[in-house]
Amino acid sequence: MIITDKEIIAWIAGLLEGEGCFYFTASSPVIQLSMTDRDIVVRAAKILGGSGLVRTESRRKLGHKDIYTFRVFGKSAVDWMLVIRPLMGVRRSKDIYDIIREYESKPRSTDVKCKRGHDLTNPKNYYFDLLSGKKSCKQCRIVRQREGRFKRKIELVS
Repeated sequence: MIITDKEIIAWIAGLLEGEGCFYFTASSPVIQLSMTDRDIVVRAAKILGGSGLVRTESRRKLGHKDIYTFRVFGKSAVDWMLVIRPLMGVRRSKDIYDIIREYESKPRSTDVKCKRGHDLTNPKNYYFDLLSGKKSCKQCRIVRQREGRFKRKIELVS
């Protein structure tokens, strides 16, 4: 991924400095953006890439706005962290540095098959779980849906 437009990079850095979150799950670095302005989250999702999924969390209290969340995982997250780190404040720069160090120190998974033996070498056969940041088998997801165990609401940004 080559990111060169300085204005876009500066906009993303400023947005993530104020509204973003950087963290490391058990297996993957994550950039997360959560805010009540859907148009901004969708615009950032298109720029950052990743899965393209924007999750909506409905607020139950009267007068509270819905929250829109987008996440970028793995290598894409690391690529963006490296690009925006020089523009970030001291605390976020340190967080990003620590996340990248952790990512580089972990052995890379060779996820070739899921727990049930389905092939995960083709990107069309898996997706990234939004909560855990892990690769999950699409065939296994279908089984879980049929059993009624999968109830998350997500929308695809186009």
